[in-house]
Amino acid sequence: MSQITVYDHIAQATLDQYDLAQGQCWFLGHSGSVTFRIKTQEEKFLLRIHRAISSSQENVWQSPRVIESELLWLSALDLDTELVVQKPIKNLHDRWVTQVNEDNEDTEIFYCSLLRWIDGEISQAERTPQRPASPAASNLEQ
Repeated sequence: MSQITVYDHIAQATLDQYDLAQGQCWFLGHSGSVTFRIKTQEEKFLLRIHRAISSSQENVWQSPRVIESELLWLSALDLDTELVVQKPIKNLHDRWVTQVNEDNEDTEIFYCSLLRWIDGEISQAERTPQRPASPAASNLEQ
């Protein structure tokens, strides 16, 4: 199976665990995670397959505990502040991190997460310490 086919398969298997199997899925890119934009009739989401682009990258960011920690933090920011953040979504098993096997055998495990999409534009302004990258642009840059 080619890499993109593997990721398409993982994305679809992940969506099944959120009851979003009917969602349209667009591959966005691969950097620190493989990302897809998901669109249903009601909402849009960002699906992340936590897989580094190369084996030389530190794999701590693919650890389920680290991923869950980030999602808990985003959830707390969403609940306790007025900040606009990508709100994480729990799967049908009431978990933040979704585990998917590459195939039906016990082969490679992929850890995935789903967040609500935030529409935005990539800022053309020069970045400075007072003007960091736009948080809304993070959906577009992943």
